[in-house]
Amino acid sequence: MGNRTLARASSALILPAAFLMAGALGSVRADNVLEAEGPGQSLESSNTTYSTSTTRPGILAIRGGTILSIDDHVAILPPGGITGLQAQGPGSQITAENSSIIGLERGQTRISAVRSLDGGLIILEGGKIQVAGDRSVGLFGDNGTVSAQGALAISMTGSDSYGVEARENGLVEINPNTVITTSGNGGFGIFASAGGTVTGNGIAITTSGFLGLAGFNADGAAALGGTINLENSGITTSGDNASGLHALGANSQIFGKNLAIVTSGRIAAGAEADNGGLIQLNGGSIATRGDGSFGLIATNAGEIIGGAINISTQGTNAAGVVAETGGAITLNSGVAIITQGDNASGLFATDGGKIAAEGITVMTAGGNAYGALARANGTVNLQPRDHNRHLRQWLLWFVGGERR
Repeated sequence: MGNRTLARASSALILPAAFLMAGALGSVRADNVLEAEGPGQSLESSNTTYSTSTTRPGILAIRGGTILSIDDHVAILPPGGITGLQAQGPGSQITAENSSIIGLERGQTRISAVRSLDGGLIILEGGKIQVAGDRSVGLFGDNGTVSAQGALAISMTGSDSYGVEARENGLVEINPNTVITTSGNGGFGIFASAGGTVTGNGIAITTSGFLGLAGFNADGAAALGGTINLENSGITTSGDNASGLHALGANSQIFGKNLAIVTSGRIAAGAEADNGGLIQLNGGSIATRGDGSFGLIATNAGEIIGGAINISTQGTNAAGVVAETGGAITLNSGVAIITQGDNASGLFATDGGKIAAEGITVMTAGGNAYGALARANGTVNLQPRDHNRHLRQWLLWFVGGERR
């Protein structure tokens, strides 16, 4: 890593780039940035405030440079500040301990509080991120790697903004005690796209927005051509149409183990797989509390596989498990489904959807709320745990569908 240098705001060794810039209102602002460029430059900084009002990152490691940042503060300012921490290129690394990264000017857009680019690596050990701008990202693995460790708090309040995003072979690793909160319309807690991967263990995600201008709802974790792996974590959404998990299309994969998912908006599924997307769940619970909010739904060749999950729904038309328009759901032993509400069947297959279940339990309470309902070429295939047909105890209702 070369010789390590203690960086101070006045030190020429950090390429401080303190320069003056006219703001939007005619005021003059002095930016202070920290840069390590090249494999021979290894810098340390402690309890220093950095700021950027241009496209130049507040803290930048590039072309193999490395930086250790301890208790530093980074302000992303108007009119043109867009990046707090950035590691760019192979060998470039930033390790930030208890950093504070703030971008609270709502007029700013497309902010990346932390961005690893083209093979760069950023390691965060605790700290906080607060960003208010639309179309912004808290942690961004942009063909690079971000690893979050310790107690990290991420708050995003702008529309179409994501707490975490990975794309184009980017990787974001989120370790226990990270808390992600988004409150803007269309704001995902986690988004994996175009080959990106996000992993999370022991984290908490909360979203509270509605439909955004980009056409997305405020899902807890969503994949569009990317992969998400979550375990021992909680997801809470409160907006209409805001699913806990959402695999949006082909090559989109979400794997969950021991997740606790709660949705309270209307038409807000616990887990939704559409257009060839895949979701696999093992253990944990799903609770929905809104009309039309299914526990699980697979559509248009989407697929969900689940085992040992407790699913409960409350609301009119809030079926427990739904497969429609060619979607497929497989439920393995230990799945328990409870629905409360009129027209809230436990299992519902329609329009070519298929549900296969073995060794599950279903309880419903409400008018026209059947244990299992198949219609319009839908298929429900039920098997008891021990395959003894004499022990089957299902409440079934089939309308133009198929029972096997």
